[in-house]
Amino acid sequence: MMKLSIYILLAATFNIFGCNAVEQHEERKSPYFSSKKFVEDQIELLDSLRPKVSKEATLNGTSEKVILRGNKVVWEDELAIYANADITDPSLEGMYKVAVIDKPSGGRRIQYTLDTAITRENTVKSLEIDSLEGKVVSIKAHLMEDNGLFVADRHLKMKFDDKGLLEEYIMSSDQKILTQEQVLLNVKGEIISQ
Repeated sequence: MMKLSIYILLAATFNIFGCNAVEQHEERKSPYFSSKKFVEDQIELLDSLRPKVSKEATLNGTSEKVILRGNKVVWEDELAIYANADITDPSLEGMYKVAVIDKPSGGRRIQYTLDTAITRENTVKSLEIDSLEGKVVSIKAHLMEDNGLFVADRHLKMKFDDKGLLEEYIMSSDQKILTQEQVLLNVKGEIISQ
């Protein structure tokens, strides 16, 4: 009976302290810009506005351009890779060098660059946020994925209007699958009406 009481007490103690640890972890704020949160906010706004988009994709030199009506654009899918340029995971804290640059135009640039001594299979190599008067005007990111079978080097860029709404997004990707040819992919989307 005594052993059962000790186990119950230990379990209760673990639950109490375990819950507090989880709550404290949830309250923790990353020192880095959250691309994921920013993109999620853009998706919500774009879903409500349903703008038309001019989208051009070039695959190994062959281009195709389409106009997508607002109700045909699935923004969550369209911007998923931009949300993946997030560096706020607690395991990444301290791995990026941060530079804050005040621009002569009055804007500010924050650059996050992965410490070159650190190697990771799937990583955001760099993230750059330009802002003017407290509003984000552009985001650039360099992502690298290398798992032995697949290598992808991606450059991303998003531009925003003076109201903070996405106006253009660009992705350039150089991909290589172990047993296949290299694939060069460029995608550009431009908001053409709201």
